[in-house]
Amino acid sequence: MDRHYEKGGIFCSTNVTTVLFAGTTVGGGSAVNWCPASIRNPEAVKREWAREHGLPVFASLEYGRAMDAVYTRLGVAAV
Repeated sequence: MDRHYEKGGIFCSTNVTTVLFAGTTVGGGSAVNWCPASIRNPEAVKREWAREHGLPVFASLEYGRAMDAVYTRLGVAAV
């Protein structure tokens, strides 16, 4: 837990009235709550980003390979 949360999970507001859980991993709090990095972007969405937003990298093989490397590094597995 100490590696995933700011200050080991014990993080209070300055007046000590509120306890916060702030993620310190890639993705911040989302990584410990949902981890969107582990959900593959649908092909249709990547094509839309490439076409409608002028971001061709998302439709490239290089992007797919890079994301595969991220999933491997993070140890992402289907549940």
